Amino acid sequence: EKTYYVGVIGFAFILYFALFAFIGLPNQTTTLAGVVADYPAEQSGLKVGDKIKSIDGKEMRNWNDIVSGIDKCAGESLKILVLRDNEKKEFVVTPKDEVVNDKKICRIGIVPALEYLKMDSAGAFKEAMTETVGATMAYATFFKQLSAGKTKKDSFGGPIMIYQIT
Repeated sequence: EKTYYVGVIGFAFILYFALFAFIGLPNQTTTLAGVVADYPAEQSGLKVGDKIKSIDGKEMRNWNDIVSGIDKCAGESLKILVLRDNEKKEFVVTPKDEVVNDKKICRIGIVPALEYLKMDSAGAFKEAMTETVGATMAYATFFKQLSAGKTKKDSFGGPIMIYQIT
C-alpha cells in the first residue's frame, strides 16, 4: 500500500515537472479573458482584452491584487481603470455579493487571461516539488480532518465541485 502512494505521488511530480518544463508555469494576468454575462463587469462596459491597471486608484500588479481590490468592496462602487487599445478608460462597477461555502464574497464577473512563464529544468523541478508537496499535504490534512469528524465527506469533490466553486 505504501508503494502505491509513493507511485501516485511520483507520477504527480512527473506530470507537474513536464507541465512546467515544456509548457511553463501558469500565471493569471491582469488582462481579462472573459466577462461573465449579467454580472456587474459586463453591465459597466468592461470587455475581453481589457487590462486592469488600477482599482480605486491602487495599482494592480497581478490577479491577487485584483481579487483583493474587489473583495474589500462591501457593496460599494469601484472605479476601475483599464487599458483598452492603448487607451485608458475608467469604469464604475458595483460588485455583487454572493455566498459561497457560507462565506460572503464580492464578484464583478471577470476571468483572468493566463500566460505561461517559461522555466529551465531547475525551476521546473523546484515548482513541481512545491506543487506535489502542497497537494499531498492538502489531501493528508483533508483526510485527517475527515477521519476526526471535523469535515464532511460531501465537501470532497471532483471536477464538478471544482467548477461549482469556481
